[in-house]
Amino acid sequence: MKTQSFCSSLVARDENDNIIGVCFGITDFAYWLFMTDLGIVRSCVGQGVGKTLVKKLHETAGGEKDIIMYTCANENAVGFYEKNRNVET
Repeated sequence: MKTQSFCSSLVARDENDNIIGVCFGITDFAYWLFMTDLGIVRSCVGQGVGKTLVKKLHETAGGEKDIIMYTCANENAVGFYEKNRNVET
């Protein structure tokens, strides 16, 4: 049985084309998505950049109804994931 996996890289930019956030993940498009990294410029934290990137990453992999998302969150980020309820930590 041959399986397909895919790496996804998303970049958020501001109105001046500056990078303000990045999100990376690996998926099999069938069951799971592992979000490997999420980084937001500190001055942009709390503006919805991270939430938007995570949602878009999940949609790219197949959506919340079909794909479970996992990540390893540092202790400072657990609140973000609990608030958004969009990944298993």
